[in-house]
Amino acid sequence: METNSSDKPFFATCSHPAVLRSICINCRQKISDHHGLRFDYINRGLRLTKTEVNRMRNFETNILLKKKKLILVLDLDETLIHTTLESVSKEIESLQDVFKVKLTGFSCTVKLRPFVLEFLEQASTMFELYVYTNSYQAYAKEIVKLLDPDNKYFNSRLISRDDSTLCGRKDLDIVMGQERTVVILDDRTDVWPNHNGNVIQVQKYEYFSPTVAKSKSKSFGERKTDEDIKIMKTYWKILKKVHSQFFDDKHDHDLGSRDVRGILREVQGETVVGNKSTAKNKVAHVWMMAKKMGACISLQL
Repeated sequence: METNSSDKPFFATCSHPAVLRSICINCRQKISDHHGLRFDYINRGLRLTKTEVNRMRNFETNILLKKKKLILVLDLDETLIHTTLESVSKEIESLQDVFKVKLTGFSCTVKLRPFVLEFLEQASTMFELYVYTNSYQAYAKEIVKLLDPDNKYFNSRLISRDDSTLCGRKDLDIVMGQERTVVILDDRTDVWPNHNGNVIQVQKYEYFSPTVAKSKSKSFGERKTDEDIKIMKTYWKILKKVHSQFFDDKHDHDLGSRDVRGILREVQGETVVGNKSTAKNKVAHVWMMAKKMGACISLQL
Protein backbone atom coordinates (compact mmCIF):
# COMPACT_ATOMS: atom_id res chain seq x y z
CA MET A 1 0.00 0.00 0.00
CA GLU A 2 1.43 3.39 -0.99
CA THR A 3 1.31 6.59 1.04
CA ASN A 4 1.01 10.18 -0.08
CA SER A 5 2.93 13.21 1.13
CA SER A 6 0.70 13.58 4.20
CA ASP A 7 1.39 9.93 5.15
CA LYS A 8 -2.27 8.98 4.67
CA PRO A 9 -2.90 5.56 3.09
CA PHE A 10 -3.35 5.72 -0.68
CA PHE A 11 -6.14 3.64 -2.23
CA ALA A 12 -6.18 3.08 -5.98
CA THR A 13 -9.39 3.27 -7.99
CA CYS A 14 -10.24 1.02 -10.89
CA SER A 15 -13.18 0.17 -13.12
CA HIS A 16 -13.05 -3.58 -12.54
CA PRO A 17 -16.27 -5.27 -11.34
CA ALA A 18 -15.25 -7.01 -8.12
CA VAL A 19 -13.20 -6.36 -5.00
CA LEU A 20 -12.49 -9.00 -2.35
CA ARG A 21 -11.18 -7.92 1.06
CA SER A 22 -10.15 -4.51 -0.37
CA ILE A 23 -8.14 -6.05 -3.22
CA CYS A 24 -9.35 -5.81 -6.83
CA ILE A 25 -9.76 -9.34 -8.20
CA ASN A 26 -8.46 -8.23 -11.64
CA CYS A 27 -5.64 -5.73 -11.13
CA ARG A 28 -4.73 -6.70 -7.52
CA GLN A 29 -4.64 -3.08 -6.36
CA LYS A 30 -5.69 -1.94 -2.89
CA ILE A 31 -9.17 -0.44 -3.34
CA SER A 32 -11.24 1.84 -1.10
CA ASP A 33 -13.90 0.18 1.06
CA HIS A 34 -16.45 2.52 -0.53
CA HIS A 35 -16.08 0.78 -3.89
CA GLY A 36 -19.44 -0.67 -5.03
CA LEU A 37 -21.99 -2.54 -2.92
CA ARG A 38 -21.13 -4.97 -0.11
CA PHE A 39 -22.08 -8.64 -0.55
CA ASP A 40 -20.67 -10.09 2.65
CA TYR A 41 -23.46 -12.66 2.84
CA ILE A 42 -22.16 -14.20 -0.41
CA ASN A 43 -18.46 -13.92 0.42
CA ARG A 44 -16.91 -11.99 3.30
CA GLY A 45 -15.33 -8.81 1.98
CA LEU A 46 -16.91 -9.01 -1.48
CA ARG A 47 -17.88 -5.71 -3.14
CA LEU A 48 -19.41 -5.37 -6.61
CA THR A 49 -19.98 -2.38 -8.87
CA LYS A 50 -23.58 -1.56 -9.76
CA THR A 51 -22.88 -2.57 -13.36
CA GLU A 52 -21.68 -5.98 -12.21
CA VAL A 53 -24.65 -6.36 -9.85
CA ASN A 54 -27.07 -5.69 -12.71
CA ARG A 55 -25.24 -8.17 -14.93
CA MET A 56 -25.35 -10.88 -12.26
CA ARG A 57 -29.00 -10.15 -11.48
CA ASN A 58 -29.94 -10.60 -15.11
CA PHE A 59 -27.84 -13.76 -15.35
CA GLU A 60 -29.34 -15.32 -12.19
CA THR A 61 -32.87 -14.31 -13.22
CA ASN A 62 -32.52 -16.05 -16.59
CA ILE A 63 -31.34 -19.24 -14.90
CA LEU A 64 -34.24 -19.19 -12.42
CA LEU A 65 -36.88 -18.48 -15.07
CA LYS A 66 -35.65 -21.45 -17.11
CA LYS A 67 -36.23 -23.57 -14.00
CA LYS A 68 -39.68 -21.94 -13.60
CA LYS A 69 -38.67 -20.41 -10.28
CA LEU A 70 -39.21 -16.97 -8.73
CA ILE A 71 -37.46 -15.46 -5.70
CA LEU A 72 -39.10 -15.45 -2.26
CA VAL A 73 -37.59 -13.16 0.41
CA LEU A 74 -38.64 -14.08 3.95
CA ASP A 75 -38.54 -12.08 7.16
CA LEU A 76 -37.78 -13.99 10.37
CA ASP A 77 -39.16 -12.48 13.58
CA GLU A 78 -42.95 -12.55 13.89
CA THR A 79 -43.19 -13.87 10.34
CA LEU A 80 -41.64 -17.36 10.53
CA ILE A 81 -40.88 -17.49 14.27
CA HIS A 82 -41.47 -15.74 17.58
CA THR A 83 -38.73 -15.17 20.16
CA THR A 84 -38.74 -14.22 23.82
CA LEU A 85 -35.96 -13.38 26.28
CA GLU A 86 -38.27 -14.17 29.18
CA SER A 87 -38.34 -17.53 30.99
CA VAL A 88 -41.12 -19.85 29.83
CA SER A 89 -43.03 -22.64 31.53
CA LYS A 90 -41.96 -26.30 31.42
CA GLU A 91 -45.00 -27.13 29.28
CA ILE A 92 -43.86 -24.70 26.59
CA GLU A 93 -40.21 -25.76 26.83
CA SER A 94 -41.17 -29.38 26.13
CA LEU A 95 -42.88 -28.61 22.81
CA GLN A 96 -41.17 -30.01 19.72
CA ASP A 97 -41.12 -26.67 17.91
CA VAL A 98 -39.72 -24.64 20.82
CA PHE A 99 -35.94 -24.20 21.05
CA LYS A 100 -33.42 -22.63 23.41
CA VAL A 101 -30.84 -20.56 21.54
CA LYS A 102 -27.64 -19.47 23.29
CA LEU A 103 -25.69 -16.50 21.99
CA THR A 104 -22.81 -14.43 23.33
CA GLY A 105 -24.16 -12.54 26.31
CA PHE A 106 -27.74 -13.84 26.28
CA SER A 107 -30.06 -16.71 25.45
CA CYS A 108 -33.60 -16.78 24.09
CA THR A 109 -36.49 -19.14 23.49
CA VAL A 110 -37.72 -19.55 19.92
CA LYS A 111 -41.10 -20.86 18.77
CA LEU A 112 -41.58 -21.90 15.14
CA ARG A 113 -44.78 -20.76 13.47
CA PRO A 114 -47.25 -23.60 12.79
CA PHE A 115 -46.78 -25.14 9.31
CA VAL A 116 -43.56 -23.18 8.73
CA LEU A 117 -41.32 -26.19 7.99
CA GLU A 118 -43.82 -27.63 5.53
CA PHE A 119 -44.16 -24.16 4.03
CA LEU A 120 -40.41 -23.90 3.41
CA GLU A 121 -40.25 -27.36 1.87
CA GLN A 122 -43.08 -26.60 -0.54
CA ALA A 123 -41.96 -23.05 -1.34
CA SER A 124 -38.44 -24.23 -2.22
CA THR A 125 -39.85 -26.15 -5.19
CA MET A 126 -41.15 -22.97 -6.85
CA PHE A 127 -38.96 -20.22 -5.38
CA GLU A 128 -35.33 -19.53 -4.60
CA LEU A 129 -35.47 -18.66 -0.91
CA TYR A 130 -33.76 -15.78 0.91
CA VAL A 131 -33.94 -14.66 4.53
CA TYR A 132 -33.79 -10.90 5.03
CA THR A 133 -33.96 -9.73 8.63
CA ASN A 134 -33.24 -6.57 10.60
CA SER A 135 -31.79 -8.77 13.34
CA TYR A 136 -28.07 -9.19 13.92
CA GLN A 137 -26.23 -11.79 11.87
CA ALA A 138 -25.17 -14.05 14.76
CA TYR A 139 -28.79 -14.37 15.96
CA ALA A 140 -30.17 -14.81 12.43
CA LYS A 141 -27.71 -17.62 11.67
CA GLU A 142 -28.87 -19.59 14.72
CA ILE A 143 -32.52 -19.14 13.79
CA VAL A 144 -31.91 -20.26 10.20
CA LYS A 145 -30.25 -23.42 11.57
CA LEU A 146 -33.56 -24.26 13.25
CA LEU A 147 -35.54 -23.67 10.07
CA ASP A 148 -33.04 -25.19 7.64
CA PRO A 149 -30.58 -27.45 9.52
CA ASP A 150 -29.28 -29.07 6.34
CA ASN A 151 -28.95 -25.76 4.45
CA LYS A 152 -31.05 -27.10 1.58
CA TYR A 153 -33.51 -24.20 1.33
CA PHE A 154 -31.47 -21.02 1.80
CA ASN A 155 -27.97 -22.14 0.80
CA SER A 156 -26.41 -19.27 2.80
CA ARG A 157 -28.74 -16.65 1.27
CA LEU A 158 -29.10 -14.89 4.62
CA ILE A 159 -29.16 -11.09 4.65
CA SER A 160 -29.02 -9.47 8.11
CA ARG A 161 -28.94 -5.89 9.33
CA ASP A 162 -25.15 -6.09 9.00
CA ASP A 163 -25.53 -6.55 5.23
CA SER A 164 -28.34 -4.10 4.46
CA THR A 165 -27.49 -0.90 2.61
CA LEU A 166 -30.26 1.07 4.37
CA CYS A 167 -30.02 1.57 8.14
CA GLY A 168 -33.10 0.03 9.78
CA ARG A 169 -34.66 -0.65 6.38
CA LYS A 170 -34.59 -3.41 3.78
CA ASP A 171 -33.92 -3.15 0.07
CA LEU A 172 -33.69 -5.52 -2.89
CA ASP A 173 -30.49 -3.91 -4.16
CA ILE A 174 -28.44 -6.82 -2.77
CA VAL A 175 -30.79 -9.64 -3.76
CA MET A 176 -29.47 -11.45 -6.82
CA GLY A 177 -32.53 -11.25 -9.02
CA GLN A 178 -34.58 -8.74 -10.97
CA GLU A 179 -37.18 -7.00 -8.78
CA ARG A 180 -39.98 -8.08 -11.11
CA THR A 181 -39.36 -11.71 -10.04
CA VAL A 182 -39.19 -11.12 -6.26
CA VAL A 183 -41.99 -11.75 -3.75
CA ILE A 184 -41.48 -10.65 -0.13
CA LEU A 185 -43.20 -12.16 2.91
CA ASP A 186 -42.96 -9.83 5.92
CA ASP A 187 -45.19 -8.78 8.83
CA ARG A 188 -44.18 -5.15 8.15
CA THR A 189 -44.33 -3.10 4.98
CA ASP A 190 -42.77 0.07 6.39
CA VAL A 191 -39.30 -1.54 6.36
CA TRP A 192 -39.55 -1.89 2.56
CA PRO A 193 -39.95 1.78 1.51
CA ASN A 194 -38.82 1.13 -2.07
CA HIS A 195 -40.57 -2.19 -2.63
CA ASN A 196 -44.10 -2.11 -1.20
CA GLY A 197 -45.42 -3.60 -4.42
CA ASN A 198 -43.40 -6.78 -3.86
CA VAL A 199 -44.62 -7.37 -0.29
CA ILE A 200 -47.25 -9.77 0.97
CA GLN A 201 -47.86 -8.51 4.50
CA VAL A 202 -48.41 -11.48 6.79
CA GLN A 203 -50.35 -11.56 10.02
CA LYS A 204 -47.90 -10.95 12.89
CA TYR A 205 -47.10 -14.18 14.76
CA GLU A 206 -46.81 -13.72 18.54
CA TYR A 207 -46.76 -16.88 20.64
CA PHE A 208 -45.17 -15.65 23.86
CA SER A 209 -46.53 -12.96 26.14
CA PRO A 210 -45.26 -9.47 25.23
CA THR A 211 -42.67 -7.94 27.57
CA VAL A 212 -44.92 -4.90 27.86
CA ALA A 213 -48.60 -5.84 28.15
CA LYS A 214 -50.46 -4.75 25.02
CA SER A 215 -53.87 -6.18 25.83
CA LYS A 216 -55.77 -8.10 28.45
CA SER A 217 -56.09 -11.19 26.24
CA LYS A 218 -53.77 -14.10 26.99
CA SER A 219 -51.03 -15.16 24.58
CA PHE A 220 -51.10 -18.48 22.72
CA GLY A 221 -48.52 -19.84 25.17
CA GLU A 222 -50.58 -18.87 28.22
CA ARG A 223 -53.67 -20.46 26.69
CA LYS A 224 -51.69 -23.62 25.79
CA THR A 225 -52.86 -23.38 22.20
CA ASP A 226 -51.41 -22.02 18.95
CA GLU A 227 -52.23 -20.20 15.75
CA ASP A 228 -54.33 -22.06 13.20
CA ILE A 229 -52.10 -23.60 10.50
CA LYS A 230 -54.62 -22.35 7.93
CA ILE A 231 -53.04 -18.90 8.17
CA MET A 232 -49.67 -19.95 6.75
CA LYS A 233 -51.44 -22.29 4.34
CA THR A 234 -53.35 -19.29 2.99
CA TYR A 235 -50.11 -17.44 2.25
CA TRP A 236 -48.83 -20.53 0.49
CA LYS A 237 -51.96 -20.57 -1.66
CA ILE A 238 -51.32 -16.93 -2.61
CA LEU A 239 -47.72 -17.73 -3.55
CA LYS A 240 -48.79 -20.70 -5.66
CA LYS A 241 -51.29 -18.52 -7.46
CA VAL A 242 -48.67 -15.83 -8.13
CA HIS A 243 -46.27 -18.48 -9.45
CA SER A 244 -48.95 -20.07 -11.62
CA GLN A 245 -49.99 -16.76 -13.19
CA PHE A 246 -46.39 -15.68 -13.78
CA PHE A 247 -45.57 -18.91 -15.61
CA ASP A 248 -48.90 -19.17 -17.43
CA ASP A 249 -48.13 -21.53 -20.34
CA LYS A 250 -50.30 -19.50 -22.70
CA HIS A 251 -47.83 -16.61 -22.54
CA ASP A 252 -44.48 -18.38 -22.15
CA HIS A 253 -43.00 -16.24 -24.91
CA ASP A 254 -43.15 -12.98 -22.91
CA LEU A 255 -41.50 -14.05 -19.61
CA GLY A 256 -39.04 -11.22 -20.10
CA SER A 257 -41.78 -8.66 -19.45
CA ARG A 258 -43.71 -10.42 -16.64
CA ASP A 259 -43.84 -8.67 -13.27
CA VAL A 260 -44.97 -10.23 -9.99
CA ARG A 261 -46.04 -6.81 -8.68
CA GLY A 262 -49.00 -6.59 -11.05
CA ILE A 263 -49.98 -10.17 -10.24
CA LEU A 264 -49.71 -9.53 -6.50
CA ARG A 265 -52.08 -6.56 -6.69
CA GLU A 266 -54.71 -8.76 -8.29
CA VAL A 267 -54.21 -11.85 -6.12
CA GLN A 268 -54.11 -9.97 -2.81
CA GLY A 269 -57.19 -8.03 -3.81
CA GLU A 270 -59.03 -11.33 -4.14
CA THR A 271 -57.77 -12.89 -0.89
CA VAL A 272 -58.46 -11.83 2.69
CA VAL A 273 -56.01 -13.40 5.11
CA GLY A 274 -56.21 -14.36 8.74
CA ASN A 275 -59.55 -12.93 9.93
CA LYS A 276 -63.05 -14.28 9.26
CA SER A 277 -64.93 -11.33 10.75
CA THR A 278 -67.30 -9.93 8.09
CA ALA A 279 -66.76 -6.31 9.11
CA LYS A 280 -62.98 -6.66 9.08
CA ASN A 281 -63.13 -8.54 5.79
CA LYS A 282 -64.92 -5.55 4.22
CA VAL A 283 -62.24 -3.20 5.55
CA ALA A 284 -59.51 -5.50 4.21
CA HIS A 285 -61.26 -5.66 0.83
CA VAL A 286 -61.42 -1.86 0.56
CA TRP A 287 -57.80 -1.67 1.73
CA MET A 288 -56.64 -4.02 -1.03
CA MET A 289 -58.77 -2.26 -3.67
CA ALA A 290 -57.22 1.08 -2.68
CA LYS A 291 -53.68 -0.35 -2.91
CA LYS A 292 -54.51 -1.89 -6.28
CA MET A 293 -55.55 1.54 -7.55
CA GLY A 294 -52.28 3.09 -6.36
CA ALA A 295 -53.23 4.56 -2.98
CA CYS A 296 -50.61 4.96 -0.25
CA ILE A 297 -52.07 3.35 2.88
CA SER A 298 -51.20 4.67 6.35
CA LEU A 299 -52.34 3.72 9.85
CA GLN A 300 -51.28 7.11 11.22
CA LEU A 301 -52.35 10.67 10.45
